[in-house]
This record gives sequence, structure tokens and C-alpha cells, in this order.
Amino acid sequence: MKKFIKKRVFSLMLAALMLLQVTACSRGDNENSGPSTLVIGTSSFNGIFSPFFYQTAYDAQAFELVFSSVCELNENNELVGKAGHIGAELIENEDGTIQTLYTITLQENMYFSDGEPVTIDDLIFSYYVLADPTYDGTDTFASSINIVGLSEYVNDDLSDGVDVESISGITRVDDLTCKVLVDGINIIGDRILAQMPIVPEHYYGEGFTKGNLEGVKAKNDVPMGSGPFTWVSYENNIVTVKRNENYFLGAPKIEYVKYQVIDEEQKIDAIINGDIDITDPSASMEVVSQLEDEEIPYSLTGYPGYGYIAISAKRVPDLKVREGLMHLMTRSQAIKTYYGEMAQVIERPMTPTLTEYPEDSKEYWGYNPQKALECFKEAGYEQINGKLMKDGKQLVVEVGIGEASAHPSTPILTQMANDLKAMGGQLIISDMDFSLLNNRVQNDDLDMWVMAWGNSTNPDMTQLYGSEYVKAGGSNRTWIQDEELDELMEEIMQTLDLEERRELVAEALDKVMSWATMLPVYQRNEMIIYNPDRVNMDTIPQNTSTYYNYVNEIEKLEVY
Repeated sequence: MKKFIKKRVFSLMLAALMLLQVTACSRGDNENSGPSTLVIGTSSFNGIFSPFFYQTAYDAQAFELVFSSVCELNENNELVGKAGHIGAELIENEDGTIQTLYTITLQENMYFSDGEPVTIDDLIFSYYVLADPTYDGTDTFASSINIVGLSEYVNDDLSDGVDVESISGITRVDDLTCKVLVDGINIIGDRILAQMPIVPEHYYGEGFTKGNLEGVKAKNDVPMGSGPFTWVSYENNIVTVKRNENYFLGAPKIEYVKYQVIDEEQKIDAIINGDIDITDPSASMEVVSQLEDEEIPYSLTGYPGYGYIAISAKRVPDLKVREGLMHLMTRSQAIKTYYGEMAQVIERPMTPTLTEYPEDSKEYWGYNPQKALECFKEAGYEQINGKLMKDGKQLVVEVGIGEASAHPSTPILTQMANDLKAMGGQLIISDMDFSLLNNRVQNDDLDMWVMAWGNSTNPDMTQLYGSEYVKAGGSNRTWIQDEELDELMEEIMQTLDLEERRELVAEALDKVMSWATMLPVYQRNEMIIYNPDRVNMDTIPQNTSTYYNYVNEIEKLEVY
């Protein structure tokens, strides 16, 4: 649900003119400002601006304007056409098996920013990159959709002397059309095939052969696509993109967009001072009150993600130790104090914005220091001279957190550290920059960490908890490896009936919780705020929701 406060209206023409003159003078030294530039405040970049290999949502935010996709989500989380459309046809074979045939068609007369035409070969190229046997990014394309011939292509080891050079289920029809044959039913097959960015094969595919993605990776820092903007630079923590005059929906009104890194606690002041035009501060009742006092427009929607505290089963392999740590985390007061009514404590690791979220779930572990101590003792630890010891070593756990001074989970860790210290253990709280935190998580260099997932639009959990994603650089950083869970997640994605799917999701999430590696903490409201002196609020979409905001219609947005 959205709320806009009307922008300030000045009753006297003279007063308005004087204000504009003062504003222009005060911003004269800010090279980011001007009627042709939109400045968006964001968090730190990891510097991998590739739709294939990015690791953080902030990097993805910075390059998303460079690309187009066949389809996108509307305000109701429904897949709708954009640069084309996708259709599906169920096929029942004579042996009783079911297959799904997808037909993807692109619009005519689309061009990449270098002037080359967009064809279906560019989309097919993306499929082959993500299906490559050496692909080591976080995308789950190869395991999330059972395209006919995909497994043979991915797992071809040349042991029989025959190289599988193509995926038989992907067929090029003409310059703008392809068909993809999938075994069985996949409830998000159309999203997997049609939501990915369309990338230029002639640019990313230089030197590409099966088993060699080095040429693709070489373009990680300079993306190119057919979106509303073209890449300019990444310098001094600022990403700059420029208007694409050839954009198929029409050239954007704004000439430049800059993504500027800014600390969380400075976001609102930066809007008030005119340093940035749009940003997303953490929502709280105090923030809402401040925005209303300052007459700053804002929108509030349910965030399609959740905050969590994770434990690595690789670094903390004893389940009883992990259970003990879970019993030392108390969430409610910390979240209520930080967010007020702008967030809720959740009991399962899934965003409640999805219809599959099990609303009736009960607390799985619960704060109980005495129970925690019992778990540690069951794991073989003894209290010796005031210390929790096992095999001559004290129980010491390191947890990483970004911007601890402004983080809602900081009080949880502080309480946890005090409780563990009283037992004779030690919790080391390492406050660090988000990029460093992300790198340490990816390198399995932390026992615990505090982060959040975002952009969850469907109940597919394979990327987070699938056994095959525990490899180096994979996305299952908690190192859950559970065959029963793998089977449940696969069944979820083949179940069309919503109620049946909800039951399977609830069972799978209980299985995740039993591993004691993931404690969901909160799901918050997502806030976007706007500088009313710079952003023409009449050009912001009126159907803003969890899945649709100003970015979806960025070509229409205007600044003063």
C-alpha cells in the first residue's frame, strides 16, 4: 500500500521565485545536480556490474537501467510483457508424461546502445552462459528449470568422446522468436526464461565457447544492453548512466542518472539538503514523523525480503552448538524499538509478501539462555574456571554485521554476547563495510553474519538451501545439505495447486529451521523518499507496490 504526501506548494509567485534562486545558488557547487540529472542514494557497491555474476542487490540496482527484459512484474506480482512476451502450452505425451513448450517473442525494431539490433540470439546466448558447465555465479538457471537436453549439456564430461554442443530443448524459430521445451511443470518457468536481462551476444560473447566464460567476465565492470540508459562510469563510489536515445519505449526525459553511495543515517538529511533526489531509508515511526514535518514525499510498501542472522554449518559443524546459539537470540524488543510499526518479527525465512508464507508458524527456537547452556554441554563443552571449554579450546564465535551503529539487529547481538560471556564463551561482533562483509561471507570466513534477502517474487528456495549450491562462490552459504529438503523444494516448483504448495513450503521451511543455520528476524516496510523540489511527483507511477516502482517507468520520470 502506498502513501504520498503532496509536495510543497508556495502560494506567492515571488516567494517561489526567490526560493528557486536560493536553491540554485546553494546547489551550484554540487556537480550531481541539475535539471538533466537524477541522483539516487544507495549503499556500497561490490563493483561487479554483470547480470551474470553480480553478488549484491546494490550492484544490480546500479546496472538494471542498462538492460531490458522480455517481461517484468506488474504491481500485483504478475508477469507481463515488456520487450516481448512469452506463452506456454502443456503437452501430454503418449507415455503419459507432461512437457511445457514456451514460445518467447521479442518486439521488432529494438537496438542495443551501440546501435546493433536486438535478436532472439542474444536471449539464447544468455541461456547458454547460465547453462555453461563452468558457470560459477549465483544464478540458478541450470537447476531451476528442466529444459530438455540441459542436463546433458551441463554434465557432459566428454568421457564418451562426444561433445554435447547444444541444448536440444532450445530452438531458434526466427530472428525474434525461440521455443523452449521443458520436462514437467514449473510454476515459474515463464519467469525464469523471460525476466532475465537481454544481453548483446556480439559484446559479451567475444571469445565465448563452451567451458570458457573469461570473455563474458571481462565485461563485468562495463555493462551494455538495450535498456533506457547506457553505462558511463563507476568512479568515487558513484555509478553514472546516460540516456539511451534508442530506447524502444522512447528516450528518457532525464539525461543522466547517478547512483551515489551514502550512509544510512545520512539519507534523509541528504534529501532535505538537496544532495540527492531519491533514496530508501529504513522506515520507522520517527522517520515518518520527520518526513511529514519536512513535507517530504514518500511511499511505503511491504519489502519483498527479510532480515536474518545466519550461522555457517561448515564453520560451526556441531548442530548442538548452533542450537545453543539460536537460543541466545531475542528479537521482538530490538525490532519494535528500531522499527515501531514499520516491521514485524517473522518466524520462517521467507518474505510474508508471498502468498505461500506460512502465516500460522510458531517460534521455532526461542530465547532461553538456560536451554542454550544445556545445548553447549550436550556438544561436549564444560565450564572450567569460568570458561566454556572443549578439547582445550574456549567457545568463540565471530559474527559479522554492516553499519552496526544503525542496524536493527545490533541489540540482538549485544544481548547474545553478554549471555555467552556469562556462560564462559565469547561472541566477537565484527562491524564492517558491507562489501567486506559480503566478501567474507562468500569466502566462508565468518561463523555468523547479519544480512537481508530481497527481491523475492516466488517460493523457489533452491538457490538459498539447495545442496548443490554449497560449492565455492555458491549462494548456499549456510552449508545446508539435506536430500529431503532438496526433494521438497523440487516438488514445490512443480505444484500448481496453491494450497498444496503452501503445505509443502511450510514443511520445507520447518526443515530449514531444524538445521539451526538461519534465524529470520524481521520483514520491514520498504520506504522510498523523494526530493519534492527536484522530482516531478506527477511522473511517479500511481500503482507503486512491492513489485513495481519508479524504476519500471524511469523513462517517464522528470526532474526540475
